[in-house]
Amino acid sequence: MLPKTQVVSLTRDAGVAVIVIDNPPVNALSRDVRAELVEALDAAVADDSVRAIVVACAGSTFCAGANIREFDLP
Repeated sequence: MLPKTQVVSLTRDAGVAVIVIDNPPVNALSRDVRAELVEALDAAVADDSVRAIVVACAGSTFCAGANIREFDLP
């Protein structure tokens, strides 16, 4: 199950899993986003009906980088 602050969604359609990152304004890859992305990928891979996985971002950018505030964190 994805965390309640869900910024990554997973849908399936005709054997295609679509994972969308929606973390405005630039879809930065924070720790929470990365954790949700891994969880969505794991769920898609575990689904025998999925034949392809698409990773996309909402908005106008595709993961424009990491969250700079997390650079000194473990």
